[in-house]
Amino acid sequence: MEKTLATKAEADLAKAVKAFEAKWKKQRAAANAKKVAAAKKKAVAKASMTAKKAAAKAKAAEKKAAVKAKAIAKKAAVKAKAAAKKAAAKAKVAEKRAAARAKAAEKRAAAKVKAAAKKAVAKTKRKAAPKKRKAKAKAKAAPKAAS
Repeated sequence: MEKTLATKAEADLAKAVKAFEAKWKKQRAAANAKKVAAAKKKAVAKASMTAKKAAAKAKAAEKKAAVKAKAIAKKAAVKAKAAAKKAAAKAKVAEKRAAARAKAAEKRAAAKVKAAAKKAVAKTKRKAAPKKRKAKAKAKAAPKAAS
């Protein structure tokens, strides 16, 4: 009977071990599934966060490029304005020079006209004035006879 009890005890132990093992395996599988799901969720969140960060970086880079382009455009506008101002000043100076040259040429022409008019007046006066006759040399008196 001892043998039967020992065999029965062993059978019960084997049955209990088998039941415990099955329960343990089931719990382990559930825990593993939970862990896998959590890891998957974490990986998805990490990927999403990385995508968000990349998008933010791209947006910041785009904004920075836009600001840089705006600054370059502003600088170019300032340069263009300065160049226009310089060109206007040069044109004004050239205009003044041309006006001064024209005035000088006008003055010279007026002086020439005045001189020509003066000459013409003098010429007409000379022509109009009666010609002076040279006094004829009087015949020398005959030498007096020596007395």
